[in-house]
Amino acid sequence: MQRKWMKRATMPVLALVLALWSCDSTGGRELQAVTGPRENIVGSVLGSVGRYRLVGASGVSTGSVTAVIGSQGGTLQLGEHELAVPAGAVTAPTVFTLRVDDGEHIRVDLTATRTLATGEVVDVGARGFGRPLRLKLGFARASDSFDPNQLRIVWARPDGTLEVLATEVNPSGKQLRADLQHFSGYAVAVPRVVDDVVDYIF
Repeated sequence: MQRKWMKRATMPVLALVLALWSCDSTGGRELQAVTGPRENIVGSVLGSVGRYRLVGASGVSTGSVTAVIGSQGGTLQLGEHELAVPAGAVTAPTVFTLRVDDGEHIRVDLTATRTLATGEVVDVGARGFGRPLRLKLGFARASDSFDPNQLRIVWARPDGTLEVLATEVNPSGKQLRADLQHFSGYAVAVPRVVDDVVDYIF
């Protein structure tokens, strides 16, 4: 039974299930009843492993594209990915870069910098923009099996956690769209599969 469980769940889930077992008066073991809303239990299980995971990809070409974009706006495109900078997003010519370094996932890294007359380099992307930018990520090279409508663009934080963004999904065009207020690393992610684990518990 333990071997079967290990195939269906991650270690944090296993720890939760083991914690639910207790000895009865005869020395045997039984699974105690778990109370509380199902979604709360699922949330606690996934809290340490994350609710989303990055989507795997194959045949991804790495590279970068750079352009100087001013107050009138502009566009950067690299393969099936695109960044649209609307008019008014920046107030002066700014160097925008869209880079793909990860060949195993659908992920891009974005930067925007401006060099002042003093020689100081300002990280405009970290400070934020006057208007939201539109990021489009294609998922035609995804190698995983998933429901396209569940895909989301996520902010891949430096600490490894993922923050889900409000995402528009175009299943037929194999494209996702999201508005950005600042720059960092962004990727395509999908919810972790936990229904089989929860069904096993209950």
